[in-house]
Amino acid sequence: MAVSAVVVVVAVSAVAQIGSASGPYRRTVDRGYAALAQPLVVQSNTTGTELVSFLRGAHALGRLALFSGLDALATDTAALQRRYDAITPPDPVTAAGCATAMAGRAAAVSTLRSSLEGVVGGRTGLGVVDQTTATAAVTAAGVALRAADASWAACRHALGRAPGSAHLAASVWVPAGGPLDAGAAAGIVAAVAGSPSLAPVHSLVLPDVVTDPAAVESGQTLVVPATTSLVADVVVADRGNVDEEGVELGGEATLVGATPKPVLVQRTLDFTAGKSTTVLLPGFKVEPGSSYTVQVVAESPRSTGAGALASRTIQVQVQPVATLTSVTSAPLVALRGRPVELIADISSSLAGVGFPTGTVSFADDGATVPGCGAQPVHEGQATCTVTYSAVSAHAITGQYSGDTRNAGSMSPAITLKVDDPG
Repeated sequence: MAVSAVVVVVAVSAVAQIGSASGPYRRTVDRGYAALAQPLVVQSNTTGTELVSFLRGAHALGRLALFSGLDALATDTAALQRRYDAITPPDPVTAAGCATAMAGRAAAVSTLRSSLEGVVGGRTGLGVVDQTTATAAVTAAGVALRAADASWAACRHALGRAPGSAHLAASVWVPAGGPLDAGAAAGIVAAVAGSPSLAPVHSLVLPDVVTDPAAVESGQTLVVPATTSLVADVVVADRGNVDEEGVELGGEATLVGATPKPVLVQRTLDFTAGKSTTVLLPGFKVEPGSSYTVQVVAESPRSTGAGALASRTIQVQVQPVATLTSVTSAPLVALRGRPVELIADISSSLAGVGFPTGTVSFADDGATVPGCGAQPVHEGQATCTVTYSAVSAHAITGQYSGDTRNAGSMSPAITLKVDDPG
């Protein structure tokens, strides 16, 4: 490339000082052009050798390797054509055939890619091109490559005979007896179409489901903190050898023991063969303290047979809401022989779940207060009225029973003093 750059500088300086019709001008242009083209010819010959080797072994490849190899060849030849077309200084009069050869090779490789991919159903395995059509296209590509070889040879010889006798390396992509020689197309297409390793395989799997709030495994059950909304991040993997388009993904949470609900489509996505991704599903409404069966389904509706449908079922237990119980009395200091009301207030640590229900058992110095063993909770509060007959002090606590959504809790003890009325 450094030599080529020097040639360009020399060429530009020379053509600026001599006439375009003179022999020195033509010699300078031809030699500069050949110097810039030479490294591209080497790359083109390498790509041509790779194409011949690839076509001979294409039937033994897996689908991903076949598609990847065809993509690389098509990308390389298209890039070479663009770089060749961009060569400066001005093209020699005799170099048109070289540009034609580069363009013909790029077009032919593009045809080979689409034809061989098509005969095995394309990226999805669903758009199969019949062998007759594919054979005709591969035959046409072979003819185009032989024509490109001839164009290159004519250009090379003409440039060598022109002023300056510029030298270009030979470039032959279709050697005699090669896989693209006359009549070889049908064999290539038949081998690729009939290869077991190139048959489409659909394989959608759901290797993991991650919940938010985060879960802790307990046997076969995932235990999540108290919540009213459960979000699932689903890992979807395409472990087949075809792309899956329009995969319908959805999930549903059903209370354990209830009739299962149908799983509705919540996301529609495309997946590339051999790749995986994490998909966030809309949140499920859940109740604290309840257990659910969560089912996630991914289906590729255009595909049929094994592997186009994946399902995963997990058991999820939502923990009850933590509560806080506190007690007080009215009045704060009791009077001997007069009633005093014990009051328990229960608050929930999670908003949106309503007032706790259940019962409260009041205790005095650890023993249940007579008549106050199971006082109902209404709007988060339970009460009980007692009367003490002697001046004394009592350690009062309240034990909340909990309910289906709320966990039970014990209050701290308060000291209730009982004094004489007067």
